[in-house]
Amino acid sequence: MEGKAVLYREFGKISAFSICLNTRDKKEIIDTIKSIEPVFGAINLEDIESPKVLEISKELEKKLSIPVFHDDGQGTAIVALATLFNSLKLVKKNLSEIKIVIVGAGSAGYWIGKLLNYAGCKNIIVLDSNGPINKGRKNNMNKYKTEISKFTNPKEKGTLSEVLANADVFIGVSGIKNLLKVNMIKNMNRDPVILALTNPYPEIIPSVAKKAGAKIAATGSYKYKNRLTMQ
Repeated sequence: MEGKAVLYREFGKISAFSICLNTRDKKEIIDTIKSIEPVFGAINLEDIESPKVLEISKELEKKLSIPVFHDDGQGTAIVALATLFNSLKLVKKNLSEIKIVIVGAGSAGYWIGKLLNYAGCKNIIVLDSNGPINKGRKNNMNKYKTEISKFTNPKEKGTLSEVLANADVFIGVSGIKNLLKVNMIKNMNRDPVILALTNPYPEIIPSVAKKAGAKIAATGSYKYKNRLTMQ
């Protein structure tokens, strides 16, 4: 948390300091942040499990007069979108015409999906441990996945390998290392973009992705030079 405060100061000229709470109770977290609101110009939530962090974020947005930001969710989404804008320029594709597969439906996957939809992507498929999320699915759903189903994946089902066929972009926030296989990339559209963001061990190593045919491969891991950061 102290490191995040340094980044705020270095790159945003914003003074920040960490407050670590000795509780995992949702109500206690919300009440504490509400009580300390007068001291701050904004709140950055960090290291709270999903979907609890989404519930906390939504509740605080209603109750506080200052911005509430979650960098694991909204921060990852912003950086992913910025990377995607630049990547699509290089591969000469339009956001509104491509197929994007997001693996992981926690906080990061939720916010990435929402931001991509807002930015104009019309073909987004989000997968969790039970496969593609869609309106007809009943198992392992919550209100955030139901929200995702309203603007993503009208019909596709199957495995990750099947869903990735003819996709243009893979975005991994699954938490599972080596999830993406070489043959999956080979079945994607020309010049695929691979953003394997699980840290520290990504869904695929960039060099392997490039050998498989990826035009652009990036990670969210400190172990690799071509990582996405908010810097």
